Amino acid sequence: MEFKLPIYLPVSKQTVSCRELYNSDYFPILKYLTTNNMAQIGAAFEELILELSNKEVVYAFDKFVLLSTLRSIIIGDTIEIYNANKETLKYSISKIITDLSGVISTFTHDTKIFLDDLTLELSLPTTLYFNNTEDVIKSSIINIIDNKKTIKYYLYNDEQKEIFFDSLPANILLKIQEHMSNIMSSTESLELIPTNKLLNIEGIPCNLYSNILLEFLKIIYSQDLMHFYELQYNLTTKLNVSYSQFMDMTPAESKIFLNFYKKENKTAHSENNKINLPVAPTYNDI
Repeated sequence: MEFKLPIYLPVSKQTVSCRELYNSDYFPILKYLTTNNMAQIGAAFEELILELSNKEVVYAFDKFVLLSTLRSIIIGDTIEIYNANKETLKYSISKIITDLSGVISTFTHDTKIFLDDLTLELSLPTTLYFNNTEDVIKSSIINIIDNKKTIKYYLYNDEQKEIFFDSLPANILLKIQEHMSNIMSSTESLELIPTNKLLNIEGIPCNLYSNILLEFLKIIYSQDLMHFYELQYNLTTKLNVSYSQFMDMTPAESKIFLNFYKKENKTAHSENNKINLPVAPTYNDI
């Protein structure tokens, strides 16, 4: 039986079941993160969601919640961020998710635009990465209703989206931009990291029509690739864990086993030192 994590998605208002994030999932993500190519990183996270979730995850913010929750549970909940004074401050990922989700779930983000016989259903963006403003507009179109038949526009490939987008008249594009402006007005106070003048922290705004959610995922999933290789080396050489066994572990499990080994090794070393200590001379020997 495979362990599944229930994760609530605030935009779609549904709970999905996700399997654990294994080292075999995490390793390629780490490689993509080293490239700093945001388009590739976004595509890698999108693919990871398809592999982990038992249901379709449509909205970018829901994808952000799912990936952040997994990071919090499987790898660790704490992240460290430096303020302007180069001081290290710790934040809880789960609290960030809870605070943002509470706000997102309270406002209306769906609307409809009518175009001749077609109806366009708009909502929050569906993709994690945007290359330009045109991508943002395309990402805001969810469905096309044609003669009562619903077409899932968000599932179109890039070429199909481009063809339909080019056919839209200017007045419809203006209405889509108006929808986006309304959403931005409703969420302008949202912050991933809140501003705190007392601690000299400049807040990170949560602009849903930018790449900030992807940038934040990049931050919380980033890890020194050499550290991952070192972890794999220690488990395979010190604990005789096979490569496949290591890849089937979660990152947290890998660290737990390594810490067990370090603790056991430290205890054994301490016991050996006690055995080899010279006997203290008695009073009669002096």
